[in-house]
Amino acid sequence: MNDAAMHTDAAAIVATARKVVAGDATVETDIPRLILHQSLAPSEPVPAFYKPSFCAIVQGAKAVRSGAGDIAYGAGQYLIAGFDVPVVGLITDASEQEPYICVQLLFDRQILREMREQMPPRAPIQAIGIAQTPPDLMNALARFVGLLDDPASATHLAPLYEREILYRLLTGPYGAQLRKFAYEDERAAPVERAITYLHRTFRQPFDLDELLSIAVRSQSSLYRDFKDATGLSPVQFRTRLRLEEARSIMLSAPVGAAEAGFAVGYESPSQFSRDYRRLYGRPPSEDIARTKDTESGKYQADTTSALSNC
Repeated sequence: MNDAAMHTDAAAIVATARKVVAGDATVETDIPRLILHQSLAPSEPVPAFYKPSFCAIVQGAKAVRSGAGDIAYGAGQYLIAGFDVPVVGLITDASEQEPYICVQLLFDRQILREMREQMPPRAPIQAIGIAQTPPDLMNALARFVGLLDDPASATHLAPLYEREILYRLLTGPYGAQLRKFAYEDERAAPVERAITYLHRTFRQPFDLDELLSIAVRSQSSLYRDFKDATGLSPVQFRTRLRLEEARSIMLSAPVGAAEAGFAVGYESPSQFSRDYRRLYGRPPSEDIARTKDTESGKYQADTTSALSNC
């Protein structure tokens, strides 16, 4: 497949996305696990969590800061996230004429397990990877997204196209990330169990003994692998979960900072304010007021998709 064909596939994805997504928004489509992101202008940094997924930028560019360092990627590149990864991301290239367009496919562990014959050899644990989107993957993605214009065919063809995309990812440079997500890897599985536990208990006091019992690892080995996978310690990860939830509460209801902090497990309003300002760059009241003053479409996109935004 030549460059012209790849450009045609990318243009087709952009055209479909612009019909499906209105303004600055994130849309969970009628095709399971397929999400479209559009932004009509560059954005300020926004803390979020990347769920295990494949994110392909078709137009525009984005910068992402995680515990593993800074990453910039743009049109013709894709990102693989193998864990729930806390990041701070900002759109760097977008306009009304040429908006930022990103296609996201959330990973289904069961489908990946069924594709075990394509699994690559073991590889070091890694949170995020960036690679060039090859023509065959772009073509598969264009056909997959194109099914949004053909709902009758989507029922039958979407599962086949999804598997084709996963196959090309499994045989690509970051296929090992999918292996770790799909299987009980000796280093990845304890991290996944710890992440699941922290999501469930982040409002409660931190219980190290219970965390280690659920992860079935020693403190030193779990903390090492957890930091490799997410860029944070378990306590820092829990703090991020608390702050994300508190911000969501304040954006969706007339709730003050102290009340939101208590709702997510903070005992000290001053500590909540310090942690919030450290992450978001402003005190809670200023950040919430500023966010609510932005256009409503962007506000909705930022507050309803914090766990999946690419």
